[in-house]
Amino acid sequence: MNPILWPLLNALQGGALLALTLSFGADGFARRDKVMQQLALSCALVALRHGLIASGEVGLLHPEVVLRAQSLLVSLGFVALLGAFASLFPAHVPARLSTWVALAFIPNYVRNLFLGPEHILDRPLHNVANLVYVVSSLYLVSRVFRARGDGEPMAQRLVWGLVGVTIPVLVEAFLDSVFELKVRLSGFSLLFLAAFLGASWHWGVATGLEARVERAETEAQAWRRLAPGPTFRLGSESPLMEDLFGKEWASQVGHSTLRDRHGAAYAVHGVAEQGVGWLEPLRLESGSEGFLRGWSIALGMQDGPEAEKVMGWLEAWGGQVDDWGTLPPRGGPYPSILIWGREPSILSVWREDDLARRRCRWIQVGGPHTEGPHAWLDRPVDEAALEQALRGLLVVS
Repeated sequence: MNPILWPLLNALQGGALLALTLSFGADGFARRDKVMQQLALSCALVALRHGLIASGEVGLLHPEVVLRAQSLLVSLGFVALLGAFASLFPAHVPARLSTWVALAFIPNYVRNLFLGPEHILDRPLHNVANLVYVVSSLYLVSRVFRARGDGEPMAQRLVWGLVGVTIPVLVEAFLDSVFELKVRLSGFSLLFLAAFLGASWHWGVATGLEARVERAETEAQAWRRLAPGPTFRLGSESPLMEDLFGKEWASQVGHSTLRDRHGAAYAVHGVAEQGVGWLEPLRLESGSEGFLRGWSIALGMQDGPEAEKVMGWLEAWGGQVDDWGTLPPRGGPYPSILIWGREPSILSVWREDDLARRRCRWIQVGGPHTEGPHAWLDRPVDEAALEQALRGLLVVS
């Protein structure tokens, strides 16, 4: 091969690996993905190695300095690559593999940092480093084959590609140790392996996310089937809701009750933060008189004209009213609906950790807006507003 092509090939390898470094590094740090971070580090070290080799071949750096530096860089890049595989296959590749290999490279560090090219141990220590590459590569291939046999999808995609890029590494080590012939094939191997590994890892992440989304949607559909009425999610199309309430149904679900095009009434239940909910069919009697017949109502308000007025309305509507005053009772039986006119925190503590108490539908009159009440009324209590709130909470089966 023309000698002028060697610097060009090394520069091309270094540039391609640098591009992968930027791509993998940005992705790894954005998603805090350890595999991509270690892969980016490996590409960066080997890219720097090929940049140094190209500089030395055109006379910018001393050949001996280049030879020592590139040997250190490629060993560190190899260690980082093993760390990426350990993170990729934690059940099959030991987490400490990269540490063991880094320790095995100590003779290579000593040779490149402290020994000259004429030293008697220079060549033997260099052969030891090549042996570490060969043994580690073969061990890694065997572990990926084991992962493939255990059904790891990522191993099934990677195994033959890993075998293919391992062969040039073995050839380079053999030619270097036996014939002292420098053939820089490992850069191309890492380039292809990194690109294939990164693409496969992205495939694995995307496949996992798709599976999680599918499971979540399946579970959501299962829960929605348990609701006794139509379900909805704001921002999503719902032909059933559109058929019942028209195309502008999303702007109507903020009310406590809805009537569809046929006049049927529904109580709206939902979680405002997530924009999801369901409608509970209501069968209400016409007119105000008697619509509370058969329902028990507790009134927790300070004695006075307002409490007497509210009690009169409830009794006129047919409700069975229990005057609690300002303190809720310790024991049951508890009513179906509770109208509370004192501080809501008192009732929140009373309802805590007691399912029987929490079954009461709670209408809060005045006070600060907190979590817990099923409906809110302002003071002074308005008869029409109270009736609407009660109708929204009642379900007659």
